[in-house]
Amino acid sequence: MKRILCLCTLLTLMASSAFAQVRNTTGDDFWVAFMDAEDSAMGDLSYCLFATSSISCSMTATNPNTSWSSTVNVSPNTICRLWVPLSEAHTTSSGVMVNKGIHVTSTADISLYAMTRGNPSMDFTYILPTRLLRDDYMVQTYPPDRYSSEFAIVAVLDSTVVDINMLGNAEGFEDGQSYTLTIPKAGQMCQIRGIDLDDLSGTRIHARDGKRIAVFNGNSCVYVPDGSRLFSCDHVVEQATPTCYWGKHFVVVGSNTSLCDYVRITSKENNCEVRINDSLQTVLNSGQTWEYKMSAPSAVDEIVTSKPAMTYVYFASRNAVFHGDPSMTTIPPLEQAIERISFPTVTEGHIIHHYLTVVAKMSSASSITIDGVSHANDFSPLPNNSDYGYAQMSINSGKLTIIDYSQEGFIAYTYGTGVRESYGYTVGIAAKNLTEPILHVNGEYTEDCTQSCVGDSVEIAVVEPGGRVERTEWQLADGSPLGETNPLRHAFAEPGQYDLVVNVEYISDTIENLLKYDTLSTCIVVHPTYLFDVHDTVAEPNLPHFHEGNTYNEAVEGDLIQHYTIVDHCDSIESYHLFVWQNDSMSYDTTICDFALPLEWHGARFDMDNLYARLSFTNIHGADSIENLFVNVKTCNAGDVSIWVPNVFTPSLETNNRFAPKCYNILEAKVLIYNRWGMFLTEFDGLTEWWDGTKDGSPCKQDAYVYLILYRTLAEPDALQKKFGAITLLR
Repeated sequence: MKRILCLCTLLTLMASSAFAQVRNTTGDDFWVAFMDAEDSAMGDLSYCLFATSSISCSMTATNPNTSWSSTVNVSPNTICRLWVPLSEAHTTSSGVMVNKGIHVTSTADISLYAMTRGNPSMDFTYILPTRLLRDDYMVQTYPPDRYSSEFAIVAVLDSTVVDINMLGNAEGFEDGQSYTLTIPKAGQMCQIRGIDLDDLSGTRIHARDGKRIAVFNGNSCVYVPDGSRLFSCDHVVEQATPTCYWGKHFVVVGSNTSLCDYVRITSKENNCEVRINDSLQTVLNSGQTWEYKMSAPSAVDEIVTSKPAMTYVYFASRNAVFHGDPSMTTIPPLEQAIERISFPTVTEGHIIHHYLTVVAKMSSASSITIDGVSHANDFSPLPNNSDYGYAQMSINSGKLTIIDYSQEGFIAYTYGTGVRESYGYTVGIAAKNLTEPILHVNGEYTEDCTQSCVGDSVEIAVVEPGGRVERTEWQLADGSPLGETNPLRHAFAEPGQYDLVVNVEYISDTIENLLKYDTLSTCIVVHPTYLFDVHDTVAEPNLPHFHEGNTYNEAVEGDLIQHYTIVDHCDSIESYHLFVWQNDSMSYDTTICDFALPLEWHGARFDMDNLYARLSFTNIHGADSIENLFVNVKTCNAGDVSIWVPNVFTPSLETNNRFAPKCYNILEAKVLIYNRWGMFLTEFDGLTEWWDGTKDGSPCKQDAYVYLILYRTLAEPDALQKKFGAITLLR
């Protein structure tokens, strides 16, 4: 018993490992919006999707509200480009619904990035897969000096209702007012552009009924810093991060070709203290943004906030740097460290230099490999926190870069600079829900259905990272209540997929200490357990016999119950039966008419001088056996009917390996075979066919079977007659 339990424990651990997911922003379904860029006036605007994957696959981009679609192949560990026509994605409108959202799908998980390119202007953003989109966002743009700040909303589902609380004035939207938009169809997009040189940062966007949306924000063309009007402006864009992924701990490393970068921090909640390198800088309320200047190349700042926040870095305009122009990069919190990612650099535009910044714990920096090479020696500790380190390095143009890490994760962002041009983007985030209620199933969070087995207890818990759960109400999809306990423990008695919904009341960890409500759902796929009835045969000389680690010296009929995991990670039970074939002699006799002689039967010849045959053979199990056949002869008239039926056959032998009657003066005969319990197995023509000991192509076990012969004779063709008896099948 101990051996079986140990085996089950090992297999359970293996199954748990198989269900685990690597946390990053790869996926096979995405929604993208391209916002207006001022370069469109010059006619040089272009949009492009970049994809990378570790395996061969295909990627398809469609506009679900037009007829446009394009598919490209993605080769393993290469950069794939798919250009999106301006007619399908570009809009200059504000506050109206347009059919400009792009839906991207792939046949395997990919990392997806979007580029907006002008001349000279460029910026990139990573794209969140649909499964990581959420319903709540807060906008981040930059104070405009000449051209507008902007954001765009893409609906993932039909009839999506979105509430917008404006900060700043936009076309058709006033500062401080609340608005409701209804987006009729999935893939429709609403772009909102600021007016009066207003910064739209802090605008809150919330989709009703928990529906997911994708939000993009930035500026059509911006000078950095505000009011500089320096040499040129650039389009900047990033996909907005859902507020539930915002964190409290950031590390910002200044670009190593810049004289200065500008850092902007937006708070999700009131009374958010912002500390830089252990020094309190400011206190922000919900939606407020604070900006400061990093004045030295490659400067390093550790930012800690008391409430969830998001941090962005903006490159300055050209006369403040040797190369480059404004770009916008999301700096993920350390809480969103990822484990592995691949990402592209570009050959488009005027980019000359490409760089990568990686932040991780110093204690495990040696685990990081970049394109298979360790860069442990490139990490330097933070000036005020030696637990964390950072590395900056150059990477090649037009190259796929793969970062792999096996311990506590990393934060990484990349950027490039050239003459009057630059880009920057984070390579991905873990997308851990840090501030809103989530569901843990068996102690883990997953975006996919949890796998379970019939009879296994599943624990589902509502977890509130930023507050406390007050009340839960659980329901299955069929409406049956499961109670209000948290966590819920439930064992499913039948296999199938179960959708589970819970209504949650929780106290939010904000200064208002508000009671909030949410509805969460998950699904659980319950696999069946399996029962196997195994019959085995062995010859006596081959004892002892071994099966599944057990030793047998004699026949066993069902007294071994073997537990193991075999299908869908679920326990199975095997009932094992062993038949021991002894060396044996078997004798059979039959009666036939004299006119049937001589008779040939599986190599033996019977005539009046020889009515006995002895067959020696070794069966497939290795047991020596002797078969004695005796034939009785009776005197018959020439027209008499005779049906000779052997009563044993062995399909595994070269002779006597099929069952068929020998018929004389028979017009037609149909033979039906049944098992000992009367279950019909097969039928055949008794004059021309035979039975080979199978049912539907599968061998029947060694046993006694019943035959029924329905026949008509030459003398009485209209009379249906019957003959039945037993036949033994040996193996």
